[in-house]
Order: sequence, then C-alpha cells, then structure tokens
Amino acid sequence: MNTLTKSIVNVSILAAAFAELYLGTDARGPLWTASLAALVVAGVAGIRFRGPAVSVVISSIYLAPAGFLLWFGEERTTMEALWLLPLVALLLTGPAAWRWSIPSPWRIPLAAWALVAAISWPIVALRETSFSWVVMHARGASTTGIGISPYEAVQQTITVALSHAVGLLWIDALFRWFADRDRRWFRLQVLVPLAVTAIVASAVGLYQGFVDFSFLSGHLWPHMRRAAGTLMDGNAFGTIEALWAPAFVALALEMGGARWLPLAVITFLFAGLGVVMSGSRTALAAMGIGAAAVLRERWLHMHAGRRSVGAAGTQRLKIAAVLIVLVVLVALAARLASTTSIVERGTLALIPGLGDRSVLNSLSFLWDRNGYGTAAMRMIADHPLAGVGIGAFHTLIADYGYLVTGAHIAPDNAQNWYRHLFAELGLLGSLPWMAWTVLFAKALFTKAEAGADVVTTDLMRGPLVAMGLISILGVPGQALPVILTFWTFVFWFLIARQTQGPLINAPQINAPQINTPQINAPQIKTPQIDTDTSLQWALVLLLVCVHAGLTLVSARGDLLPQNRAQRFGWIYEYGISDLERIPNTFSRRWTDEQSLSTIPVRGRTLKFVAWAEHPDANEHPVHLRVVADGKLAFDGQLKRSSAIELHIPARPGARVMVLETTIDRLFRPSDYGSRDTRHLGLSILDWEWEP
Repeated sequence: MNTLTKSIVNVSILAAAFAELYLGTDARGPLWTASLAALVVAGVAGIRFRGPAVSVVISSIYLAPAGFLLWFGEERTTMEALWLLPLVALLLTGPAAWRWSIPSPWRIPLAAWALVAAISWPIVALRETSFSWVVMHARGASTTGIGISPYEAVQQTITVALSHAVGLLWIDALFRWFADRDRRWFRLQVLVPLAVTAIVASAVGLYQGFVDFSFLSGHLWPHMRRAAGTLMDGNAFGTIEALWAPAFVALALEMGGARWLPLAVITFLFAGLGVVMSGSRTALAAMGIGAAAVLRERWLHMHAGRRSVGAAGTQRLKIAAVLIVLVVLVALAARLASTTSIVERGTLALIPGLGDRSVLNSLSFLWDRNGYGTAAMRMIADHPLAGVGIGAFHTLIADYGYLVTGAHIAPDNAQNWYRHLFAELGLLGSLPWMAWTVLFAKALFTKAEAGADVVTTDLMRGPLVAMGLISILGVPGQALPVILTFWTFVFWFLIARQTQGPLINAPQINAPQINTPQINAPQIKTPQIDTDTSLQWALVLLLVCVHAGLTLVSARGDLLPQNRAQRFGWIYEYGISDLERIPNTFSRRWTDEQSLSTIPVRGRTLKFVAWAEHPDANEHPVHLRVVADGKLAFDGQLKRSSAIELHIPARPGARVMVLETTIDRLFRPSDYGSRDTRHLGLSILDWEWEP
C-alpha cells in the first residue's frame, strides 16, 4: 500500500507539472524546450550526481522569477516549470522514490494529504472545462461572472495542486536523502544554497527600496512602492526573509559555533531589512516571532554558560547593545528608504483598540476581511465535506463575494490559510492536514530527546511557530518557494530534535557485551519499524475515495460552470460569438464546432433559427445536433439552401435554458475568396422568445 499510494501521487504530480508547462507554452517556444531539457538533465543527474543536482535546482527557486524577467522580458506562474520540472525529476528518481520515506507518525497524514491533492485536481480541472477539453480554447468561454476563462481556472487549480503535493514530496525526499546521513550533507546541499540565494534576494530588495523600485521587479510592486527582491512578489519575498532571519543564526552556529556569531548577526540584520523593504505586515509579525526565538535561545545560552565568552553581565550588555544597534538600523532603513512602510499600510490600525477601529470592529474586520472571509464561510456552508475544489477559491470568490456582499470582489485568497484550505478541501480533505498540524504542534512544544541539538531546535521553533500564526491572518503558503522553505525547515527541526545520529534506516551495530559499566555511552539508532497497518492505509484510501466521489458529484452538479451561472445570475457560454449585427437586415451569432449558451428565459418557447453558410454545404451537407436542457431537439443534415426553425419550450419555472449545438465541420471564408479568415460554423439568429 505504501508503494501504491506513493505511485499515485508521483504520476499525478508529474502529469500536473507537464500540464502547467503545456498551458504556459502551448508546447512550443524556448520555455517549452528549456524545461524539457532541464527535466532530462535533472533526471540523469539525479541518478549519479544527486547532491550537486539538488543544490543547483533548489538554489534557483528564489532567483528564478527575476531570471525569467531578464530572459523572457516577463514573469508569470507557468514559467516555474523551468525549475519545477527538474525538481520533480529529482523527487521521482530512484526506486526508493516510489515508496514513502517519511517516518511515523507523520507518514499517514502527509500521504493522505498528498493523495487528496493528487486525485482531486483532475476532477476540478475538468469541471472548469465543463468536462470538454475544447472549451479551453473556445471563443467567449468564461467560468465566472467577471470573465475568468477556463484556461485561467484550470491553471490556478494545477498551480495550487502542485504547491500542495510538491511540498509534501519534497519533505519525503529530504527524509529519503538525508535522514540516515550526517547532517553536514543536508547543510551543504540544501541549507547553504538556500541561504546564499536568500541573501542575494535580500540584497536586491534593499537596492529596490533605496535606489530603484523597477530594478528586477514588475507587476504592481513598483507602483505600490514595495520591494519584491528576486521573487517578483513582495509578500513572498518578505515571508521568506522573515523565516530565514532566525534560520541564518541557527545555520551559522551549527557550522561555526560562537566564532560565526558575527556572521549570524549580519545575516539576521540583512533579512530584517528585507522584511522592512517588502512592506509585508504578516512578514513583520513572523520576523518578530523569529527574533523572539533568537533572543530566548541566546538568553538561555548565556544563563546556562554554553559557549560563554565572559561574565553573564557582560553577555547581557553585549546582547542589549546588539539589539539596540539592530533596531536603530532597521528604523533608519524604514525612514531613509522610499518603500511603503508597514505602519503606513495600516498595521497599527488592524490592532484592536488602536487607530480608528474599536475592539469589536477590529475583530470583525480580521474575520471578514473585506468579504473574503464571509465568502469563504459561505463556501464551507455549501460544501462542508469536500469543499469547492482545490485551487478553486480564486475562481469562485467573485461569485460568492457577490452573493454575500452584493459586489464583485477581485480574485484573492481567504485571508486565512486554514480557512482557505477548509473552503477548498472541505472537512474530509482537511482531516489529513489538520491531523498533521496537531502532531507537529505537539512536537514543537515537547522536550527534545537527550543529545539533541538544543540550539537549532530552539531557534527553528521560531519561524515554524511564526508560519503557523501568520497563517491565521494571511495565506503565506500560496507561493511554492515559501512552501518549499517551510517544509525544509520542518525537516531541519525534526532531525535537530532527535538524538544526534541517523534518524531512520541506520544500520544496527551488535557490539560485543562487556561486563564493565558503560558511562555516557553513545546512543545508536536502530532501524525504524514500519508501524503503518493495513487498516490505517485502508482508512486513508476510503477517505480519499469518498472525497473524490463527492468532488465529482458537485463537479457534475451545482459547481458545474453552467449551473453556477444559473445560481449566480450570469451568462455562461462557450464556442459562440457575440451578436453580429448586419445593417438593415438581421443579427446573428457564429458557433464553433461545439457551443453552449445559457439563455435567460423571456417567454414560454424559444424560437431557434439557424443555417449553414458553408459554400459546399449543398453538395456536402453538414451534420447538426441541437440539445436543449439535456433533451435532443434536432439531429440531422443541413444544406446551405435551407435553414431550420425550432420552437423549443422552456422548462416550467426555469430561469435559463441551456442550449448546446454541435456541427461536424467549420469553414473559412478566406478559402473562398473572402478577406474573412475566421473559422466559422453555424449561423444562429438572435434569440427570440414567444409568449
């Protein structure tokens, strides 16, 4: 069962990565070629040179967005395929990659979480195309009242599914690659490349904030006067720097002890300045929690005399002096830089009792968040078990926002990661991540094993707690670089809190028995016993299958785009043009090979008049099929010299009629001497209702 479930996730995520690349390139162009080449190279390198290959790929995740801007002159999410596909290749390389390596008790909930994402995303993606792939490229297709196309909706679903599953496969690979090896390999091949590129990103952010906002930046960030570093996203940049601030200290102390403490202080300051330049309020909160963890660890270190270099009083003075200098430098940076400050963006106004908000108004605002929170709760109420679909919140928020506020609100997240996940995955899909969160929270706040790396454990507790807390007021895990950073730190924390030595799969050493007492003998880890039972895996599969089944039912039911259009009051159509008015004659629409229209009912009977203008239709009639509200209205041949007129009754009490047409071929007028190069199908007169 271990191999079966992992194989399902691997195949699904590989398909999702290719789908994202295809959507972003249409299987052509330099990005398509470069991504496929990177996939092949990484796959080959992962067999013989895995360590260097991992370092190269993981070091690109912070720098790639700016690189895309330099190379392609633009940056968009689908370009992530250039580093995502080689990363996936590394994650799937080797026979052990097709079994879960995450140890108990983490394995079952994380495997279930990955399976929910892997199995549900294709259903949601097909739903947004009305289960017809031709809709992806059909004219006039839209899946919401504000005009989000099926292409955009499918792309969002795939991107979110990848962010879930790739992060989970990443921590699984870390356990597979490094848990049974000396931790120095993990530092050298993963932590150091990430740390170096985080510093580079911060340096770019400082240049943007002090000198030129437009330098290696784009989208709305220069206009908002917020630095985005090399991430092309101010929020992601700020979050990564905030998470890395205490991690820089932990890494420096692990690698060089007290001798590297000055480097730890410098990198911590660098990260703090990056947070200020980003203008991210949640990043500032995370930075504060991380700084508190550093202070606590240094204070305990001083109090216990670990690696002390002077009297306790002198140590306190040094710490106080360093803190004062850091605060002054950060304050000066905030004053001298031209960025939009975090205070300016209303941090204090969000705190109950400050600014112009009362305590109750502040709490209400933090929950509702301009309608996003209210809309999320409505989604949960409508679909409590399976949710509205992975990655579908951004697509549906305009309709649900209008439902609860009376106004269309821009696509965005639920302003609370837990609420966002619950809205998309429902109770059943959320049980795995909730179970893991409880287990991990317990590990965060329980005493580490004897012989553990207490310094790293104490320091890394800060950014992990920060990630959990800021997720109450935002969705920092939207960006895949942030997610990969988070799971890297989770693995780092878990191995640091173990007795130093291999965590899993370590060889058992049968030392000869000696009758003399052993004092302070080193502890050697024994092989991990796979405690997962068949019952546990059966429950996982049952949960995933029930969730997928409910997702499919809603995808065919009220969440199907044409049914959403009826509920939320907008016109759903694809494969049909806007009304084309011909002066002094009539108005008509053109169809593609397949078309669908939701037509508001304005009478008892729809008068449907259509004809074919194919120049050769008299000699070779076209085949036409018309379906109204799921019932066949016409199925036959159509010549150019004749038209069809159908009188289709509306369903009693129905507000709209769903009309579908299928024609077996198109024609292009330019092939017959016209200047019109369009590909055209059926001609339909404007809708006319009879009383």
